[in-house]
Amino acid sequence: MSDPVGALLAGLLNKTILVSAVLVSMKLFSEGIYLAAAGLALSLVFLAYLSFGDARLFR
Repeated sequence: MSDPVGALLAGLLNKTILVSAVLVSMKLFSEGIYLAAAGLALSLVFLAYLSFGDARLFR
């Protein structure tokens, strides 16, 4: 596999994982399972920090 194809597939996989985690978190909140939903939402917030905030600090 060439590098551009690998990068495209990696980006697709990351976006798929992110969207599925958001959907599972929303489903858990709607069903009243707040502790698991809060844990998943907290990990998503930390991932967003690492993706955006930390990357800007290391430029």
